[in-house]
Formats: sequence, structure tokens, C-alpha cells
Amino acid sequence: MTRYWPAIAILLAGTAPVWATPNFDECAANAASRYEVGYENLAREGFDGDSYLATDPCMAALAEDPGNAQLRTWLGAAYYESGDYENAIPLLEDAVFKGNPRAMQVLGNALVLGKGIAGDAARGTSLLKTAAEAGYAPAMLGLGYSYEFGDGIAADPAQAYQWYHAAAERGMRSASLRVGNMLAAGRGVQQSDAEAMAWWLNAAEAGLAPAQYLAAQFYYSGRGVVVDYARAADLFLKASEQGHRDASVAYAYMLAQGLGTAPDAASAVPQFEEAAQKKSALAAFDLATMLEDGTGTDRDLVRAHDLYLEAAMGGEMRAANNLALMYLNGAGGPIDNGEAFRWLTTAANAGNAAAMNNLGRVYELGLGTSADPAQARQWYGAAAAAGYPLAAGNLAHIGG
Repeated sequence: MTRYWPAIAILLAGTAPVWATPNFDECAANAASRYEVGYENLAREGFDGDSYLATDPCMAALAEDPGNAQLRTWLGAAYYESGDYENAIPLLEDAVFKGNPRAMQVLGNALVLGKGIAGDAARGTSLLKTAAEAGYAPAMLGLGYSYEFGDGIAADPAQAYQWYHAAAERGMRSASLRVGNMLAAGRGVQQSDAEAMAWWLNAAEAGLAPAQYLAAQFYYSGRGVVVDYARAADLFLKASEQGHRDASVAYAYMLAQGLGTAPDAASAVPQFEEAAQKKSALAAFDLATMLEDGTGTDRDLVRAHDLYLEAAMGGEMRAANNLALMYLNGAGGPIDNGEAFRWLTTAANAGNAAAMNNLGRVYELGLGTSADPAQARQWYGAAAAAGYPLAAGNLAHIGG
């Protein structure tokens, strides 16, 4: 059994000196956070799935030393993490009274969220502030959220950034992600893509999937860094392997297109399938285009039609445009000019340039609506202004 301290007297926050025991050591091994004094060498930020393992040894250790605030915090946090709020809250309240920063952080977050206890954002944020000022990094992160979203305190993006930054400097991956997000958006701090990327990479290298995804997007687009498709593909893949849905879609797209990796459309298809089943409109759209064209899989216009409809209903306006074209052509189902007109109108009003051009065409020809040259000219003109290459010629054709 690993011991974190030798069996000598130890002074804990808010407690009298106690002797380390086997039960204490096992409780600490499963319940301590590496942001607590004396436990900095732990790999995890919190429980990371060990809360159930912590309960029995922490109960045994607390039976040996009932007044110990550290043990009451660990057991309370373990109960809270496992969803046993009835046993968690009294232990945490007592440890808060005795001044334990982690107890303040766990109870503070619970009060802000109203999870397991009646919501009281003002008190919760006050507890987070006390623990953050005592140097406890997870409380700094929680206080940053309170300042960013105005939970129990006036929203203050600059204060949010400062507390996120303080937590990130102490090694919190989630805080590095938030720092990067605020730098990228210029919220509470001077906007800087390069600095945002540096913080995201810090969290990405520590294995945080959302940071891997965001850093990959910047490598793909060249924001804050030189375009690097290979690095983007690698980070999309790493986030995808952790279950990040949007990263799975992005990696599948790069795989299908051969961007930063060897082209392999057939391998991209099941990844799109999986993400589409998780209600990703973008994945449904990408899979539909492959099924419509027969790229990497057998051509299936009926399924493509259904997926375009699913993606369009999910807000993907490129899918709405393609679905309308299938309705106009009778591909994957019967011709339905009325539905084509409806989806083109939806997509055009949402700013899709191809749909604007196609809506101009249905107004010109009177498909699914009455012919209206004025409306046709208006939509051709809008598409041309948006840079759609065929629209200028269509506008000239009808005398626009």
C-alpha cells in the first residue's frame, strides 16, 4: 500500500495533529486531490472514478478519528461524487465550518448548481471565493465560472479570466481550456489566437478532449498557427477516441478527403454512421453526400435522402439545399416541388448561398410556387453578392 506521508504526526487544515494509519492512507489514496497540500504527486485532478473505492476506507479512517476535517471532507466528497447527497452534505458542512478548502469547493459547487442541496448561488460562490483565496485550484476554477456566468455574483469576464488563469497556472486542464476559450473570444482579456492556442495545447497534451478538438480546429484553419493538416488530424483522432462526437466527424471528414492522413473514404463511413446515430447533423450530412455519390460505400439515394432530411431538421442548411434538389429531381423518393421550395426558402433565409441561387431558379420556373421574376432576380442577386459562382450568370440571363 502506498503511503503519502510517513506515520508521524500530520497537521491538516482545521484539525488537530493526527497519526497516519493504514485506513487513512487508503482513504487518501482513493479520495485526495492533487491540489491538496501534501498530495501534489497524485496524477488525478479529482476522483476520476475512484469515489466508490474511497468510501469504505474513509469510513474506517473517520471512525478512528471522528473529528478530523480532512477525513470528513474526503468521505463527504466521495459520497457526493457517488450521488449519496444525504450522507455527503452534513460531512461537507461540518468540514466547511472547520475551514477545509476542498469541502468549501465541493459544497460551493453543489450550492451553485443546486445539485444534492437547495440552490444558493450567492453562498456557494462565497465559499468558492474563500477556498480560492486560500490557494485551492479547483475552487479558483469554480469561482471563474461564477464570475463568467454571473452565478451568485455580478458577471465579470475580467475576474473570470483572472481566476481561470490562476487555476491553469496550477495545472488544471479544465482551467487551461477556459483560458484558451476567453483568449480566442477576447472576453475579459485582449483577444489572441496564438495565446489561446498555447493554452489549448497545454490542456490537449494533458489529454483533455475538448482542448484537443479546439486546437485541431485551429491547426486546420490556420488560426494562431500555421495550417497543419497532419497535426489537426492527429488531435481530432485523439479527441475522437475519447468519445468527442464533433471530433469524430472532423476526423472522418479528413480521412475521407485525405487531409493530413492517407485518404480512406471507406473507413470514414462507419465513423460518420456512429456520429449520425448520436444526432450529429454534420455527420448525417457528410454521410448523405457519400451515399449520394457512392464514395467509400454503395450508392443509396433513399438513405441519402433520409439523412439529408435528418441533417436539415438538425439545422444543417447545406443538407436542406441538397434535400431540396433531391425533391426537385425525384432522387431517393417522389418529386415534391412544394417540399423543395420550403427547404430552399429555409436555407436561403439562413444565408446558404447555393440555396439562394436555387430558390431564384424555382421562382424563375414556378416550381412549388408561382413564377415570380422579381423574386428570382432578388435571390439570384443575393447569391451573387454572397459569392456563389453561377448566380451572376443566372441573374444576367433573366435581365437582372
